[in-house]
Amino acid sequence: MQDMYAIWKTYMRLIERLNHSFKLIKTKKLIFMSDCRPKILVESHNYNIAQCPHCSRVGLYYHNILIGFELKEFCSFSKSVLRIDFDMNCLLFPDEEEHVVLNTCHRDIQLSFKRREFEEFSSMLNQALLIIQAEQFVKIRKNG
Repeated sequence: MQDMYAIWKTYMRLIERLNHSFKLIKTKKLIFMSDCRPKILVESHNYNIAQCPHCSRVGLYYHNILIGFELKEFCSFSKSVLRIDFDMNCLLFPDEEEHVVLNTCHRDIQLSFKRREFEEFSSMLNQALLIIQAEQFVKIRKNG
C-alpha cells in the first residue's frame, strides 16, 4: 500500500509540474497536491484507484497506465468502458490474441486490453464507480 501511495504522490507532483510549466491551470482550478492524501477506493496488486478528498480528482493506476481525471470525467469514462462488450468489439492482434481497444481523449493514444485484462479493468472501474456513487448518495442524504 505504501508503494501505491508513493506512485500516486509522484504522479500528482508530475501533473502539477506539467501544468505549471505549460501554464494550463486557470486560477480557479489551481490545486496544490503537496498535502494531498488520496483515499483509496479500489486496490489490488495490479491496480489502484484513489480520490483526493480536497479536489475530488481521481487517479487510476493499472499496470503501466497512469491516468488522472476530474470526478465527472472519471464517472463518464467508467460508464463508457462498462458499456463495451468485449466479444463485439475485439480485434485480432499480431500476437494472435483478441484485444479490445479503448480510445482516449487524445486522438493518438489508445489503450489495448486482452480479455482477462479488460475484465479486470472493467471490474476495477465498476467497483470504484459504485463506491463513488454510494458516497455521493450518503452525502446527499446527510445534507438533505
